[in-house]
This record gives sequence, C-alpha cells and structure tokens, in this order.
Amino acid sequence: MNNNSAKYIISQIENVITNIFENGKINKDTQDELFHAMTMLADVNAVLRGLEDAFFDSIITAKKLEAISQAFCEGYFTNEDNERIETYLAAMIHDYSLKCCQELKDIEAKLGS
Repeated sequence: MNNNSAKYIISQIENVITNIFENGKINKDTQDELFHAMTMLADVNAVLRGLEDAFFDSIITAKKLEAISQAFCEGYFTNEDNERIETYLAAMIHDYSLKCCQELKDIEAKLGS
C-alpha cells in the first residue's frame, strides 16, 4: 500500500463516518461499513508502522555514514594531502552525509508535529 492508497482509505473512512452522523441511524449496512472502515484503518496503521521503521533505519544508516566519513577524513588525510582530489571527494562525501542527517532530522521534526 502506498501513500495514495493510505489517503484513499482515510477519505473512504471519513465518508463512512460522515454518512453515519448525517443519517443518524445505524443499520446493517452502516455496521458493515464501520467494520470495513476499521479494517482499513488497521491496514493504514500497519503501513505507517512500516514507514516509521524504514525512516528510522535510514537515520541509522545516515549516522553510520557520517561517522565513517568523519573518521576517514580525520584519520587518513594530512595537511600535505590538501591538494589531492581524494581529499576533496572525501570531504564532499562527509558534507553530504551531514546534510543527509540534517534533512532526516528536519523530516523527523515535521512528522512529530
């Protein structure tokens, strides 16, 4: 299930709940619709948990890349290496790892609100 499917399911559930409140009665059809809506909500929750797990796995991977690139830049290169292309590439990889970690933190902050 992708993000569009989750949005569709949520809109369907909203329609069921709106229908129940507007009609003010519960019959066999609305009971079935409610049960179906609850089942769809469980599916959405499972997808969201999977996305959360994948997101936090990506944070861990980004932090590992940051640590490795920092250790490599600090431990492998000396001042004499400043003109070598490898030094610039390693520094660029480290900069992008920092940027990736920051972007993931920003996403985490947005998701938390």
